[in-house]
Amino acid sequence: MKPTAEPPRRAESPRWAKRLIVLTALLVVVLAAVLLWILGPALQTGAVLARHAAGKTRLVDARNELGGEEPAVARIRFYCHLPSTSPEQRRSGAAILSRCGAAALPVLIELLDDPDKGVRAQAAASLSQEVSEVAGDAVAALTRVLKTDADFTVRQYAARALGAIGVAEEQTVLALRQALTDEEVLVRRNAADALGRMGSGAKAGAADLRKSLGDADPWTRRFSALALWLITGESEPSVSVLRDLANGADEDIASVAKRDLARIEGGSRPSPE
Repeated sequence: MKPTAEPPRRAESPRWAKRLIVLTALLVVVLAAVLLWILGPALQTGAVLARHAAGKTRLVDARNELGGEEPAVARIRFYCHLPSTSPEQRRSGAAILSRCGAAALPVLIELLDDPDKGVRAQAAASLSQEVSEVAGDAVAALTRVLKTDADFTVRQYAARALGAIGVAEEQTVLALRQALTDEEVLVRRNAADALGRMGSGAKAGAADLRKSLGDADPWTRRFSALALWLITGESEPSVSVLRDLANGADEDIASVAKRDLARIEGGSRPSPE
């Protein structure tokens, strides 16, 4: 009988190959953990913003879900720079930042240049919330937006925010004076109101406000009349304009004009409400 041939032995993998496999597996696990550590908070942030955008959570609750003021600012800033974010989520982020104090100001200023007009408008609106904390950079950014943004809603909220802040910088007053002739009525109203809130610091706008007393929009006339009194301290021609409005057919504006007249004729010291 012929001897039976032994089957060929399988070559064993060298030790370095085994170690390479183990190291590769460990590297994959570590990278997965790092990605989860980075993307986990981002996914949670996106979920919180989506819930707020859908009206399912309040601003303060959303801020607290994100860890409080400073953590919320950091997480919203990071999330808004991701390419996958939606305009609705960024708008919610801008709204939540209005409850995050001074730490949110740099992010809100960045969002004034967002490609979505709704995000820009919300950022401007949010900048008017923490007025005691607003820095000069915010005033400069809002002034620029008021002068240059193509969307009237953004300009409207920029004017309102500048009035809430109340800092009568020369360029800001000039931008508000120019906005008194904006083609959109809501921009004109807010510009007149903003000048009035700045008081005597906006005296350069008095002549422009006198022209606005003849605006076709009655609410613009009302805001201009009150602003002129707040800036100059002189009752005329504001009282005459307000009396006409108080005797007009529009009950809403008539009621407000009567209240304004009571303030002026009662000898109240001019000061924004």
